[in-house]
Amino acid sequence: MESVYLDMQTQRMRVSPRAIEHGWVEEMEEKMKKQRTLITQLKLETVFELGLEFKTKESELLRFHQRIHQLEEKRRQFEIWRDEEFLDYWEVLDEAKDKEVFCIGSTDTLALIQDKWRQRMEVAEDRGRVKDDAEKERDTREHISDLTNQVALVAATAQIEQTKGLFDPVFQEIERSFDQVQRQQHAHEKRLAATRVERQRLQAVRDVAGDRNEHPTVVIPMDPERAMDRQQRKRQLMQAAKVPWHLLDQMAAERHNLAQEKAMFKLWGKLSSGV
Repeated sequence: MESVYLDMQTQRMRVSPRAIEHGWVEEMEEKMKKQRTLITQLKLETVFELGLEFKTKESELLRFHQRIHQLEEKRRQFEIWRDEEFLDYWEVLDEAKDKEVFCIGSTDTLALIQDKWRQRMEVAEDRGRVKDDAEKERDTREHISDLTNQVALVAATAQIEQTKGLFDPVFQEIERSFDQVQRQQHAHEKRLAATRVERQRLQAVRDVAGDRNEHPTVVIPMDPERAMDRQQRKRQLMQAAKVPWHLLDQMAAERHNLAQEKAMFKLWGKLSSGV
């Protein structure tokens, strides 16, 4: 948007006295005023809307990063406690086995078995709690990933909107140029078709005259617009009588391509000189 405004300022400085007399300066200043207003509005939207949302998401992202670090520390503590408890369980189990060996048939056998099963149940409950913490940590990571994607999406959307606003005038100018080239191409194709029909009609007249062994004077009504090209067309017909038809079609295609290239170069030259 600012590049368009600078271009407007350059054009304003290059206005001729004749354009000033016709009132083009006032129109240019009005367009420059509207462009400045649009630029200011876009900057305010970017700073106060997208900027505020970006700061909010950034603070939330930092908060969740801190929470992740706390959960990681807690998980390490749990692993240390779990290893210590496993060592204690192994010691208790070894002691229980020794008692089972030396106290077979005693009244302490049932108590030892109950202690062993109670310890196994406590280990299972502890594993469930650790699993719950791991699931919470995984959910937190997914939420942080979603927040990161949302921040990236907001920034990319703002950049895309700004880029579209910059390139819309350029695309409109290219579309108008393409339409103009298409119209010139259709007009040239119509002229080529008319020339081809005229040539076929002349060839048919020559064939009929050759079959009857006569030399009548054929009066061909000519269009006033083509009167200036009569001699050139006569030379082309004389050359065409000596050239095979497939070569004539190839020459017509080459002329068509050459006319398209000339029209494109002419149009782009006008656009570049206007810019």
